[in-house]
Amino acid sequence: MPNVKGRIDQILLDNTARRILVAVWELGRNDVFEAKDRQVILSWTTGGQSGDMALDQAHHRLFVATRTVPQMMLVYDPESGPEIARLPAEGRMNGVYCDGWHKRIYVTCGRELPPGFVFVYQQKDPDHYEPIGAIQVGAHGKTSLLVPELNRYYVAGSEHQDVIRGIQGGKFEEA
Repeated sequence: MPNVKGRIDQILLDNTARRILVAVWELGRNDVFEAKDRQVILSWTTGGQSGDMALDQAHHRLFVATRTVPQMMLVYDPESGPEIARLPAEGRMNGVYCDGWHKRIYVTCGRELPPGFVFVYQQKDPDHYEPIGAIQVGAHGKTSLLVPELNRYYVAGSEHQDVIRGIQGGKFEEA
């Protein structure tokens, strides 16, 4: 992205709006670009280092994890920029996923915590979210992947943990 100043942490493509969403890490900023001409059309700050993001295209909501204290999971309207919700989380986040089928958002936090956690939020409607749990995933659990087709959210451990665990319905099972 030629018009971005600072380190890009993540890029998402909004196919319905034909826009590119960019998390600019050091500046704690999110930029929205018109996909065709790559010009910035919207920009806002998050109050912390912008990290991983997820997009709910059906409800036009952008979920952004901040990586500086206080760590939060923020919800924005990517078409106009206002903050919709601010949800608690802890630890340096390393994955944000939106599960449209279950209307849940998963945030993996384990980069700097001996026991990592997945914070789970339930979407009541596009403007209201509720924390429903923090599931411990083991030592340094940080890399994660949502596989909707299997109804699974996987979290991999570091060199200290040789198992990959799957979360299904809030319960662990060894993969």
